[in-house]
Amino acid sequence: MRILKPMARRLAHLRSGEEGQAMVEAAIVLPLMTFIVVGTIQLLQIQQAKVLTEYAAYQATRTGIVHNGDRKPMLNAALIAVLPSLGATDSLAGKRDPFRNRRRPGLPQTWLRAKVLLTLTGLAQCGVASLHAWLNGFGLPIPNFTPRAGLVNIEITNPTPGDLPERELDFDCVDGRCQGVAAADARRINRLSIRLRYNYWMRIPFAANLIHDAWLASVFGRKHENRLSPIHNEEEPQVEPPRNLTMQENIEFAILRFLADRGYHFIPLETTYAMQMQSNLYRHHLARACP
Repeated sequence: MRILKPMARRLAHLRSGEEGQAMVEAAIVLPLMTFIVVGTIQLLQIQQAKVLTEYAAYQATRTGIVHNGDRKPMLNAALIAVLPSLGATDSLAGKRDPFRNRRRPGLPQTWLRAKVLLTLTGLAQCGVASLHAWLNGFGLPIPNFTPRAGLVNIEITNPTPGDLPERELDFDCVDGRCQGVAAADARRINRLSIRLRYNYWMRIPFAANLIHDAWLASVFGRKHENRLSPIHNEEEPQVEPPRNLTMQENIEFAILRFLADRGYHFIPLETTYAMQMQSNLYRHHLARACP
């Protein structure tokens, strides 16, 4: 008995030490595992939004080639394509959410919210674009400072208003000359090319903050200080000097930083698409900056 009691005390001491060690290990591992799980979910949602952005570019271009290059129906087509990343679209009247103990919005409500957000951000962007055009009207060489801050932005890269002749150019010009333009040039002009930008809103807490900081560091880190950007030594020959950002990029960076500091983390997703026109291009659709 005298021998068993000290052994029992020692075993009890070891057991308590193992419990403390397990608590320390759990305190270290659990936050890491939580970040891995939520980070993976957020990255998968970004990948889904990227696929939807590519599909939105196709739908916008397909709409533009049959609507004379009008950007208003193109924006609506792109918004419908990215709608699943903005809210619930699996029912019309909505369903009860078992995790939040409330009713999820239906497709009409999700569409209405997205349309309002698209309209408000589009109006703000068009207002800045109009101001830039008004200042340039005085002959001032002011660089473009219009931020691409709309929910969905569409830039027509081909053709430009200067490519079109004075008269309307037929989309089905295949040989000879059409309105003074050779058929080969007409086919190039009638190829609608767009660049679509979708500002995707990341909503998962903690993971959105870290991923957003990492993205800002990779894009703007060489010019702006960031929590995750490396410190470059300009005297080292292998380090590339920082690129001077344009006025438009500086304003976009400031907007993204301003929103991120208030809990709204957006990542711009861009893609391009091109398709041959199936209706005649209208010059005024290309000339105006706003839909």
